[in-house]
Amino acid sequence: MFISSIISNKIKLKIIKKIFYNHELLIYKFMKLLIIRNREFLIKKILQEYITIYRKHKGLINCLFISSTYINIKIQQYVLQKIFNKTNYNIINKIDPYIIGGFILQIEWTEWDFSVKRQLFNIKERFINI
Repeated sequence: MFISSIISNKIKLKIIKKIFYNHELLIYKFMKLLIIRNREFLIKKILQEYITIYRKHKGLINCLFISSTYINIKIQQYVLQKIFNKTNYNIINKIDPYIIGGFILQIEWTEWDFSVKRQLFNIKERFINI
């Protein structure tokens, strides 16, 4: 909506005022400044970066569990507890039937692959190298 040139800045400002003015005055003023300066295309990137900084400040860790079926949240928390001593996790689940079984855990830039697909690939590589 904000990127659209069809909607005038005046209407965008009215919408922002209705949403943020009574709740978050600072966010309202910031968004107003972006709209007035015709920089509303930056709002999405700015908010994504804000969320990243907020999560780091609060100690939240983004964890991505990729599995062939849904993994119970208690099992996910148990695995994360064994890897880290923290309890602040933002767990995201992704279903990928191609990994056959097991799971892949991604935490920021680190990946642990405990999938059956990876194990079969490793066995295949050992046979080829013999």
